[in-house]
Amino acid sequence: MPPAPLCQMAKVNRAGTAGAGATSTPLTHSAIMLPPKLPGLCSPSPMSPPRPLSSLAAALLVLLAAPPAALAQHLTDKDAPCQQAAQGAERKQCFITAGEHADQELNATYKAILEKLVEDDQESLRKAERLWIQYRDASCKAESDLYEHEADLQLVYAACIEAETREHTRDLLTIYRSRLEKDQDKKEGK
Repeated sequence: MPPAPLCQMAKVNRAGTAGAGATSTPLTHSAIMLPPKLPGLCSPSPMSPPRPLSSLAAALLVLLAAPPAALAQHLTDKDAPCQQAAQGAERKQCFITAGEHADQELNATYKAILEKLVEDDQESLRKAERLWIQYRDASCKAESDLYEHEADLQLVYAACIEAETREHTRDLLTIYRSRLEKDQDKKEGK
């Protein structure tokens, strides 16, 4: 069986001349120059049997078959609340409630930190928090916009708000730990 014309063109070397047994005459402008080896391009038969799926391809098919909201990272995070909640409205309400609780914890942490800061540092933190709220809301909107169904969109948004708020509380505690511990040490007489 003679090779296909595209396979012949794939034998062109990088210098722009035909390779392996051909003359060294430069190819015309109408020839397509391809890399010397294109795996699978010049297979012996156009009816070659299909190759078995790789594990990566199999995993991708499983993910594509899953419901869209199940793929949202904040819903499936190992630290996420509501893992035992049923699907749908019950799970969405669970994330809304968990988000409210995370917001209360953030506000308590924020107030405790503000009490330990001098006025300039307080103002810096206030500005940062206003910007963080804008970021959180925009980020969660972007994540939820990936979903077409209104129910999925609301669930993903609520889960994102809860996770981002919970994470930000941890960040504030990490950043301002020394200020909070310094005051705790004074109370304990250390």
